[in-house]
Amino acid sequence: MPNRFVVQVEIGLATEDQIVQLEQSVNYVSVYALIQQYFQKPVALLETLAYDTAHAIKRQSEFIQSIRISIEKCHPPVAGMRGSVSVTFSISE
Repeated sequence: MPNRFVVQVEIGLATEDQIVQLEQSVNYVSVYALIQQYFQKPVALLETLAYDTAHAIKRQSEFIQSIRISIEKCHPPVAGMRGSVSVTFSISE
């Protein structure tokens, strides 16, 4: 059975001002593309994938203050196990 992943990303912005211009926000299309790019690389651990992806997202914008990324592996290759496993990684300034 091919593996399926669910990725959730929370991004905290470092601004006290109201965001009214596109240049002040995070480009979510770029974030999605970055996540896809990291999932194409073979990685042994979900923890490594979460760490690398979170730091890459952080570098996308000077407005990003914090990131929390959760990666859920829907069908882990564990004999007899039903359910999923996940890891969550957070960084903040």
